[in-house]
Amino acid sequence: MMASLANVFADKETNNWFKACIALNITKKGLKDFFDTEINKVCAAVGRSCGQCSIEHLLRCPTQGLCRRKTRQICQFHNGPANQPRNCPSNVCHQVQKNILQKHRFSNPSWRNTHAEKWGSDHWEVAKCYLPPEGYSQVASLDDCDFNGLITILLSCIHFDNCFSFTISPLRGDCLLHKVRNIGRMIRHTANCKVTDSDLGEYFMTLKSLLDDPICLSQYPAAKEALFNLEMIYSENDPLKKSTNDQNQDIFETLKSSNEDEQESKENVKAFADSPKQNNPIRENVLKNFKLRTKIGASKESEMQNKKTGQNKKLYDLCTQFGRKSQKLKDECQTICKLIRKIKDVLDVYPSFTEKDEYSIYFIVSVHKKSDIILKSLSDLDIDYVVKQTAFDHSERSISQPVIEFQMKDSEIEIIKICMKNNVQRLITKHKYLSIVEGCCYKLETETACATHSLKYEPRLALYVLAKGYIPIDEDPFEQSYDGVRVAVREGVFVPFTSPLRMGSGIQRCLSGTLSFFIEHTHGLCCLTSAHVMLTKDEHEQCKQNNGHIHAFLSDAQVRRQDSLESIGTLVEAICKEGGLAEAGVEIALIQMGQTYDIDGALSTQKDLEFSSGKTLQANLCNSRCFKVGKESGLTKGTIINIGQAGFVRQIISIPHLGYSFNMYNQIQVKPLTPKFATEGDSGAPVFVKDGDGQNACIGIVLGGRSDGVIYVTPITRIIQELGITQLKSFSQNVSKISSDLEIVKQDVSILNRKVDTLNSNIEAVLAHLRQNSNKN
Repeated sequence: MMASLANVFADKETNNWFKACIALNITKKGLKDFFDTEINKVCAAVGRSCGQCSIEHLLRCPTQGLCRRKTRQICQFHNGPANQPRNCPSNVCHQVQKNILQKHRFSNPSWRNTHAEKWGSDHWEVAKCYLPPEGYSQVASLDDCDFNGLITILLSCIHFDNCFSFTISPLRGDCLLHKVRNIGRMIRHTANCKVTDSDLGEYFMTLKSLLDDPICLSQYPAAKEALFNLEMIYSENDPLKKSTNDQNQDIFETLKSSNEDEQESKENVKAFADSPKQNNPIRENVLKNFKLRTKIGASKESEMQNKKTGQNKKLYDLCTQFGRKSQKLKDECQTICKLIRKIKDVLDVYPSFTEKDEYSIYFIVSVHKKSDIILKSLSDLDIDYVVKQTAFDHSERSISQPVIEFQMKDSEIEIIKICMKNNVQRLITKHKYLSIVEGCCYKLETETACATHSLKYEPRLALYVLAKGYIPIDEDPFEQSYDGVRVAVREGVFVPFTSPLRMGSGIQRCLSGTLSFFIEHTHGLCCLTSAHVMLTKDEHEQCKQNNGHIHAFLSDAQVRRQDSLESIGTLVEAICKEGGLAEAGVEIALIQMGQTYDIDGALSTQKDLEFSSGKTLQANLCNSRCFKVGKESGLTKGTIINIGQAGFVRQIISIPHLGYSFNMYNQIQVKPLTPKFATEGDSGAPVFVKDGDGQNACIGIVLGGRSDGVIYVTPITRIIQELGITQLKSFSQNVSKISSDLEIVKQDVSILNRKVDTLNSNIEAVLAHLRQNSNKN
């Protein structure tokens, strides 16, 4: 008999069943503090009873499911004169009963279990209304309640709908509480008291998911302790002690693997096995060595697991057990992402991994600007995260050290164009957070066969992402090369320069931007800016569907000055074309001026910043120094660094307040010479160079920028082409002087007129006097 019992406890699946039973008790203890806190909130919500009314007093007779009559006169529930239905003397208990009923998911509280007279003094008596209908009337507290009863309360009381990150639905098999309750049932009702390894792993994973729920439970110390205890119970080596023979074999294998001389290992083990157990330095030395080497070996395997706790551990377990692309891991990450997106000023978030560690999950959080509040909120979630800000703040960037910019040869430019033509669409389809694709000159520390030896660079395909080195969990890393062109992964994202509506200089409709310049158009006198400053999401979509043009707008088309909100005109046309490898994309809005304004070619109060000629130039590297005037960053200077090279930019974070994004090919790139060339709110700002006569000539307008400070400019040649004009509006350099002289002439004429009027009056007075004297004579 004893031998058979020993075999039972040596059976792996029987031990698994014991572990599962213990796991249920541990989970119940981990839920206790959370349950007590929340059920007290339920009691406060339903109200306090008077303490004198029993449940029999509050329920009419007959009540379905409760009232059973042995005879026609005697009800088993309302059994006796003292237990007949009656009104509450304080007129409160029936309302409490009604409130309890309203919080029951199925409108069927277990009235038989509860003592209504204790509703005002014992929260457990309220909780018992949400227990199963039979078998719990004598359960006096949560400690006396079984696991099934506790989970049933959580499922039945709608108060707990706001306490978990998942949706509670007892009738759906994917509800976490439903799964947890089924675990208890399967363990209780198993025929042979056995649980397989795979089932045990699923049980523990489900129970840990409940205890580690981020909304409430993860904040309770009891739940965290339960998580730790579950880890200990699930460990292979903790509950079951190994026999002496097994221990000797483990020691032999460890020493064998860690010593080059196998014979020495055997001698050490033999000395260990043959030596007496007490007061033997040989045995103690071997044991010490064994424990040390075992610890070192185990640390290499479990170093990462030991560093992770709470939510990190849960994600690690899901990834290692089910795989990085599994639906279980995606669902858990999606829950966490929803919580992160609720943090104020978070723009977007996605889960990722690194090539060095595929099982650790990092959440890449994009924000406009980092703040202590954001970092504190993320830390409270107990996850690994990387925060990337999209705001342009490069005031500390050194500009004293010159940067050598290589210009590709024509043949190299053609290779990049062909590579992009074959791969851009495939890349942006496979990689959601790939923002910019363009050719680059990759500077080499040592020359390679692909290098231009005289300059020590090679042409590569630059791929810009939000966070370099972090790959979305449902994607694979970039290939090393495409069509023979090697890849250079860089960190940076394309960001359009817009800002939320606020008081300040500039123009606005949907967002705030910068007025570009004036033109004479078929609509009359017009001004331009970037289309994404003006268009709503639906208008942008309509523009795309109409071959990149829109003339009819879905809402108020008035465009206003940002400083006074005074209307300056009406949005009459927008053009949004992403272009291609053969031509640059263009994205502009045309505003018809609504009234006569005192306009001229001045860009600022400085005389050398007039733009009177209306001249335009095609950007070129021989005349690379440029400047712009924007409503946010004012006058800034830069250098054109890329002409003729194929490039593609994609906005992966939707425009704030609008919710759409856009793509653009072959924009001019400008590197700042001042701390920054442009920033949010500068979209539409005109960019100029000096022509051969020393006059300012426009080369394009600011579209947006890369998060490392490089600015993208839409070429003026494409803008003029799309508008069907030959030049921008010119202003005569003498207009201001003529206007001033004219004012002087007007003033002189006015003075002269007044003198003439005075003289006429005097003459009339003299004539009147003469006539009067003539009549007297």
